[in-house]
Formats: sequence, structure tokens, C-alpha cells
Amino acid sequence: MKYRAIGENHLYGKAYAKGKKCVAARVVVYVLRDYRAEALRRADPLKRPINRIGLTVTKKLGGAVVRSRVKRILREGYRAVDRENVIAKGNLIVIVARSGSVTAKSTDIAKDLKFIEEFCPEMCGIGPFIPHKDTPYASEPAGSVDMTCRLLSIIRLIHPR
Repeated sequence: MKYRAIGENHLYGKAYAKGKKCVAARVVVYVLRDYRAEALRRADPLKRPINRIGLTVTKKLGGAVVRSRVKRILREGYRAVDRENVIAKGNLIVIVARSGSVTAKSTDIAKDLKFIEEFCPEMCGIGPFIPHKDTPYASEPAGSVDMTCRLLSIIRLIHPR
């Protein structure tokens, strides 16, 4: 199945600025509600709602041949996830390739997209580990404030919003 592409550059900017961001090992996915979803659904011959897909592969990843290959792999990974799971329609979805996507297969990308779909937290809470006598972890040492601050810093770098 061929997917409708995001044609306007300003929609990429809106997805980056206002969309929900999820990070995985090989891709970053931005999802934003599409304001033209209803008009596109009416224009479709089968009257189905659709997602518009945008792929971003920077020159840092390689030359034109490498970038084209990565885009094909990203498309196929999205298709695989869309076939297996019903992805909510009516959205702008921007998939940004990371450096790991250059050597990845479409099944790897599909796993990343499936991971993002299943586990993209809205909020994350972190605190030091405190052992309790009634748990299997009673004999483990308590966590330190220093380790908690380090972990919090890493998560903020990975997931800044």
C-alpha cells in the first residue's frame, strides 16, 4: 500500500515543535493530529481516514544511495507495523532516521516502531531505591541520591519533553 506523504515543509516544523516525540534506538517518531484529516478522508475513494507520513534522513548518515536505502527501509518498517497493528489514523507522522538505521533491516525498524507504539511514556518518575524487608530485594543495597541524579540527567537528555 502506498502512503500519502507530507508535502508541505511547514508541517514538518509543526510536528517537530508541537508533536508528541518518541525516541528509539534507530528512529525518532513525531506524531501530530492532522488538521486536514477529514478533508483527505472525504477525498479518498474508499472514504478511509489516513495518516500522512514524512521521512527524514540527514546527510550525516551517508550519500544519496545510503539515504534512499534508509528511506525504503523506514517505509517498509512502517508498513509492517501498520499491517500487524491498526495505527490510529488522522495524524501527521514524521519518522527521523538515527545513525543505527543505516545498518538496520526493515524488521529492526518495525521492532523500534512497535516499541514506540507500545511504550512511549507521557511521564517518567525516578527516585532512589529503598529496600523493604517483605520483598525479594530486601538484601539489596539502597540507592544513592548521586545515582538518582545521574539517571534523571540521562533520561532528560534522551526524552527532553
